Amino acid sequence: MKSPKTKLVLALIAMFVFGAVSGAGLTLFCHSPFFPPPRPEEMQKVMTSFFTRRLNLTPDQQEKLRPITADFANQATTLHAQSINQLSQLAAETDSRIAEILTPEQKVLLEKLAKERDEDFQKYGGPPGP
Repeated sequence: MKSPKTKLVLALIAMFVFGAVSGAGLTLFCHSPFFPPPRPEEMQKVMTSFFTRRLNLTPDQQEKLRPITADFANQATTLHAQSINQLSQLAAETDSRIAEILTPEQKVLLEKLAKERDEDFQKYGGPPGP
């Protein structure tokens, strides 16, 4: 028979494991894996502020910097949208390949998962598709 000390240690370990699994499950359930990209205006403002502080820019230099950071922010936003589109296309191609090995019931579930993923892309990453 196990001693009371052993039972206590096992109970504490079980509580710890249960808490860790519960916390991880809730984290995955409650948080989306996607984060919205910053808007170009926010990106430009942060970059201008960063360079102003780190390079000790004069007011004249700051004025000359603004169009440069605006151009960067706009190009970065375009690249982000393009990459989301490419990821969406890759995911759709992968879904098609996966569907080939599924039963009809599993295909219905896969379609549901794909729809949820596309909604997340739209909500957090930008519009999917070409």
